[in-house]
Amino acid sequence: MPTNPSNNLPLFTYGTLMVPEVLEHVIGIELEQNFASLLNYQRYFVRSKVYPGIVIEKNAEVSGILYYGITNPNWEKLDFFEGDEYERIVVEVILENLKKQAANLYLFKKSLQSRLTSRIWKPQSIDATRFKNVSSNSFDESYLNPI
Repeated sequence: MPTNPSNNLPLFTYGTLMVPEVLEHVIGIELEQNFASLLNYQRYFVRSKVYPGIVIEKNAEVSGILYYGITNPNWEKLDFFEGDEYERIVVEVILENLKKQAANLYLFKKSLQSRLTSRIWKPQSIDATRFKNVSSNSFDESYLNPI
């Protein structure tokens, strides 16, 4: 499977982008979604942040949300949002019906993995209510400030 990103593939999200308010803030629209899982990867907290980084880890599994219908301008917004800590690659995820699907993933850069803690990040790790009814002006502060 190619690892180069493709704007024609869906996005597998495993962290704060699983929260609809976060994704909508970044790209401005709701997207079709489906549950999926990713084998041989694990997500860990980024030191002093509310969001995780994902790394290759044998025998691990990460559950997440697969978003479909992302346009080229929205990929640009997502790439900007993810910043220099992540690189977009293509992975194979498993859908609820057990079918496999190629998808884009924002992988935490290997050169920055010392910024990850040993604490596994789980969807329950973030209080999604902190993003509800947050204005655009205060979103960055709500998102970037640790819990």
